[in-house]
Amino acid sequence: MKLLDERIWSLFRRHLQQTLTYWSVFFSFGLCIAFLGPTILDLRCQTQSTLQQITWVFFSQQFFLLVGSSVGGLFKKTLLSFLSALFTSTLIISLIFAIIPLCHHVILLSIAMGVAGKAMGVIDTIGNLQLVKLYQKDSAIFLQVSKK
Repeated sequence: MKLLDERIWSLFRRHLQQTLTYWSVFFSFGLCIAFLGPTILDLRCQTQSTLQQITWVFFSQQFFLLVGSSVGGLFKKTLLSFLSALFTSTLIISLIFAIIPLCHHVILLSIAMGVAGKAMGVIDTIGNLQLVKLYQKDSAIFLQVSKK
């Protein structure tokens, strides 16, 4: 068991920068997922919508997360395109969160969260693929840490 732990730590130290980068991208993904729950009543007031209408924002985000996960798998399997897709997706999420206060209609908010959801899906797929590629048979532990 100790030999396995030493091997895992050695792998982690060897790929520290890449791993921490992928984990930080997953952190932005987690913030996006967690954002809607606590702010839903404020967003409802901001958009002057009913509770039933504002739930479409959740649907939009999750549906386009699914779409983004599919799109993320279509990128060329080169490191440069993966990294530029992660960078672009993270930038899109930042921009969306900056314009959310300007969304005064539930449809605009749903579109914004849909775009963020698509970017989140790309992040999820590419981040997982890259961690698996980096750690191969030992990737399970590093994937679990990134999802906590």
